[in-house]
Amino acid sequence: MATDNDRLKEMQVQLDNWDIEIEKLKAQAETETADPEIQLKYYKLIEILRSRQEEVRGKLEKLKLAEDDDWKDLKQGIGSSWKNIKTTLSDTGKAFKKGLEENKRDKK
Repeated sequence: MATDNDRLKEMQVQLDNWDIEIEKLKAQAETETADPEIQLKYYKLIEILRSRQEEVRGKLEKLKLAEDDDWKDLKQGIGSSWKNIKTTLSDTGKAFKKGLEENKRDKK
């Protein structure tokens, strides 16, 4: 069974992995999309992801410093933020893929 410390480490690793995924999306926006309007749309989505990621990162830091009494409340708060960023990342990835496919069709 994972300890709270183990769970915090896992969450930190996941945040780091999301950094990589977000950078990949940014690279896709820069290299696979010539249309400035579409790039701007993607950059806005990336900004939302970064904002939510920083929110989770801040809550994770509070959780690391929390006393036992505060742990439960903070853990619940980070849980909803965590779910939010996972959903946003998934939705953004799907939007990118759909947009890139449409962009390729339009070029034909």
